Amino acid sequence: MGKVTSHGGLTQITGDRRTPLKIESLGPGGRVIALALTVNEIRETEQPYGCEPNESRLVLVRDVLVRTAVGGLPARGSRFTVDTDYRLARAAADSATNWVIMRVMSTAACNATQALVGRPVPIMPVQVTGVLSQFTGRSGYQGGYQVLPRTRGDVEPGLGDYREREAPNR
Repeated sequence: MGKVTSHGGLTQITGDRRTPLKIESLGPGGRVIALALTVNEIRETEQPYGCEPNESRLVLVRDVLVRTAVGGLPARGSRFTVDTDYRLARAAADSATNWVIMRVMSTAACNATQALVGRPVPIMPVQVTGVLSQFTGRSGYQGGYQVLPRTRGDVEPGLGDYREREAPNR
């Protein structure tokens, strides 16, 4: 139980001193399948009247190139670094305008042996699995969508058209 709030445009459930957040396990879940989306579908996540049906879902983006936060080629030998933004650009001629942010988060609370941090930034097309999140400016509630990979296994060599395969289970 908790209170629904928003931080940086992302809807979240929080608690406070009077009513702390309470999470109850419903037992082991079934297999989680990532929702396959294109870069454009991620960028257009917000629906009329502010509905964001894919926010906080596990998503899969196929055939994208990893670029620097400003869209350039990563330096030779680059490695993923903590709390850093990268662009996932469509592996096509329109990659300069058809992209979404991928944010590599800290793995302090996770299994560090599976961390993406420190792994080489790939130069070939990849597929990325991650949580679709949102971060906008102080007063913004629109846009700012980003993909948050969980482990190094979430960035894999590209495997063809995004609608052809089911997402890997992690």
